[in-house]
Amino acid sequence: MENGPLYILKGGILKINFWKIFGNLLSLYIMTNQIIDIYIKNFLTYYYKGWYWVINPMNNEWVVSVGKTGYTFYNNQFWSTFKSIYPLGDSTDNIKGWVVYKLGVPLSKHCYPDYINGEYDWRDEFDEPTVIEVVNDGELVSSHKHDPLSTVKGHM
Repeated sequence: MENGPLYILKGGILKINFWKIFGNLLSLYIMTNQIIDIYIKNFLTYYYKGWYWVINPMNNEWVVSVGKTGYTFYNNQFWSTFKSIYPLGDSTDNIKGWVVYKLGVPLSKHCYPDYINGEYDWRDEFDEPTVIEVVNDGELVSSHKHDPLSTVKGHM
């Protein structure tokens, strides 16, 4: 891999150092996932009725609900708060990347917030009684408390 600037202008020809750009993007991807891990350190991952749920059982706040196929719903309020402190990149891309990295499910183009103002509101699908049912009846598969870089294994 060649070190040096990202772009070099030689004799009127622009050369791009692809490997340096790729390395920077990969570093940003890894850093973003690690920051998300730190942000959700008190959350647990449960597996319930074919879906992974990332939930804080102390206050019943959920982060994402992800099917085995990667189909993802996310808590819009939670991720809006995260974006306010970490505004890098597209929120949906960050969520999809973290879901693949952390839960090991396939990448899916289906990643939706629980509501979009004026369009739809699915928050009742993810309300507190539903979250309590997942915590009480679901299988705990991963803790984000002690090992923020752990990956969920099994259930695939």
